[in-house]
Amino acid sequence: MVRRDLDCLHPIVATKISRLIDEAWRQYKIEMLILATNRDDEGQAEAYSIGRTQIGASAMATRPMGQVATDNAPGWSFHQFGLEADLWPIYRGQVIPGLVQPYLRLVWTPLNKLARHPAINLRSGYYERLSTGNRRLGHFRWSAGHKVEYFRNGFRVPDVRI
Repeated sequence: MVRRDLDCLHPIVATKISRLIDEAWRQYKIEMLILATNRDDEGQAEAYSIGRTQIGASAMATRPMGQVATDNAPGWSFHQFGLEADLWPIYRGQVIPGLVQPYLRLVWTPLNKLARHPAINLRSGYYERLSTGNRRLGHFRWSAGHKVEYFRNGFRVPDVRI
């Protein structure tokens, strides 16, 4: 199952994502569509199969074979620990088609700047690449500086609100 609500995220992450969504609209009039927040093993397995064993939809277009949606097999995604959300921008009523001009300058650059702002402090997938070399556009996460192995070993970030 793939969830889209902020309530299933860690409280700190939910607050940060909410701030990103609010500030994107307030400062740049960019709407943010929530594609995924939390995934169980089945939902992660489905995402992992896209581009490997099945053609799948993405925010930009249908992903053909070879164009994977994620490199993370079930159990290895920050989504499964409530620490990552997939968001996609809508600018002037149009779903943004990836890293093409003028949207790089008008949408992606401001979003990534907002995500890095100290009041939000999210890691943007814009700076990460999939095994295919494509950027992980639309991924925003906070893990308190820990790798996924930390969470796989049963550790958690305390549930405090910011």
